[in-house]
Amino acid sequence: MSAVFAEHPDIAVALLRITAMNQRTIVVRAQYFTSLKPEAWITELLHRLAEQYGNVMVMREKLEYLSHTSKLQL
Repeated sequence: MSAVFAEHPDIAVALLRITAMNQRTIVVRAQYFTSLKPEAWITELLHRLAEQYGNVMVMREKLEYLSHTSKLQL
């Protein structure tokens, strides 16, 4: 891999840029979800599930597990 980067430094730069963008995206998502109240986090989770699978039926226990909350927060 070092030989390829030595011959084509533009590939190394592109790889670093892609990695930096991915890390930035992860940080922004983590900040977004950790700053939300449990109700907003659960709403976002249900919205994503509905987008992926259509209408879904989720039991409270499963929702607690998926959203990392307890029934006291629901």
